[in-house]
Amino acid sequence: MRSDSYLEKHFDRYAETFNANLVGSLGYRGPQLMAQGLDIIGAAGKQYDVLDLGCGTGLCAPIVAAHARSLTGVDLSGKMLDQARARAVVTTG
Repeated sequence: MRSDSYLEKHFDRYAETFNANLVGSLGYRGPQLMAQGLDIIGAAGKQYDVLDLGCGTGLCAPIVAAHARSLTGVDLSGKMLDQARARAVVTTG
């Protein structure tokens, strides 16, 4: 089995509980740290075209969207992308 196929299947199975596990159980703070970084550099307005590689369920999208002229999320897992779309994140496969 190709590694990308394995990862796709693994994360497809994990998509429904991904946010709860990542944020709740593991204390993931990526979006908060990204917000702090954008505040530090003074990223005002919608000036960036953002490509979120490995966007997963789109946890960072609400933070980045305030600074993005365009926002595209990409992930191997179709079910992760479904979760991101439900968050109103513009995504592609």
